[in-house]
Amino acid sequence: MGELTDAVAREGVRSVERIVPGDPIPYEGPLAKPQARTRRVMARVLQYLAEHERPDGPFAIVSRHVLQCELGITPGRLRNVLYTLVRCGCVRVIACFREDGGQRESAYQITDEGRAFLRTYLHENMLPPSEALG
Repeated sequence: MGELTDAVAREGVRSVERIVPGDPIPYEGPLAKPQARTRRVMARVLQYLAEHERPDGPFAIVSRHVLQCELGITPGRLRNVLYTLVRCGCVRVIACFREDGGQRESAYQITDEGRAFLRTYLHENMLPPSEALG
């Protein structure tokens, strides 16, 4: 099952998230199916961001609510996928605020690692690549 840390062993937790060696995407259980589903959602989010990049810069400015609605993802799933994309270096997120201090849409920048992940995923699954990826 993998090594348990001392803290986890003290707590008596039986289910532990572990990272597959050499793979920044979290292992999500005893079957590979959840991981494949996570990769699919990651690719969908990256493709959406690539298609909605602004012409004057490398950022896609979009709210989480719009991402959820456009992609049909639950808020928790989107939060986890964005966290995973940021953690593995595929996306940079910049929080944007109004002059009065209110939260605006975030600016998302796809990194070279993110573009490579998307190209690889689309190639492996024989899906049509986004024209924004060039």
